[in-house]
Amino acid sequence: MKVYDAHGDIWYDILQHSLKGERDIFRKYQLPKFQKGGVFGGTFVMWVDPPYDEDPKKRIKQIEAAVKQELIDAADILNIVKRFSDFQKGTDKGKINVLMGLEGLSYMEGDIDQINYYYDEFSVRTMMLTWNEENAFGSGWPGDPERGLTKEGKEAVKRMNELGIVLDVSHLNDKGFWDVISLSGIR
Repeated sequence: MKVYDAHGDIWYDILQHSLKGERDIFRKYQLPKFQKGGVFGGTFVMWVDPPYDEDPKKRIKQIEAAVKQELIDAADILNIVKRFSDFQKGTDKGKINVLMGLEGLSYMEGDIDQINYYYDEFSVRTMMLTWNEENAFGSGWPGDPERGLTKEGKEAVKRMNELGIVLDVSHLNDKGFWDVISLSGIR
């Protein structure tokens, strides 16, 4: 049996260890668990955790640095998935397939060009507009139920659809969810 973890906070763990000066973290802490569980891949998300959400830009830069270093250290065991066919290529090489994701985009402050940056620089292929916060794109589930996607949020959805990014709606409030559905042409 092959298992795929559709949402993992692996990058959070990598960050915590890297802030202590550790390197090659996935191999030491995560790989044995993946192998024992028969996990061939997962969606690894970057997200800004409280209380660091007070300065999300600073925190995302810390996360980015840790992720970049880990991708170098673990290049022989991690396969970044940019398109569906990459899953089989990684599996054939015995690597763990990683679909890069973003959870909550507060650090973008409504700048939709940042979507392209993460798509190109980190091969991000799945994004979640909000975590549990209200941000420049929309409202998470505990936010204002009358506030769906903002103008910037609607533009972000259009950009993600153009790029083929999977929109994860897990933390959006109901109004934001239905905005995504409408903008994505789903009936």
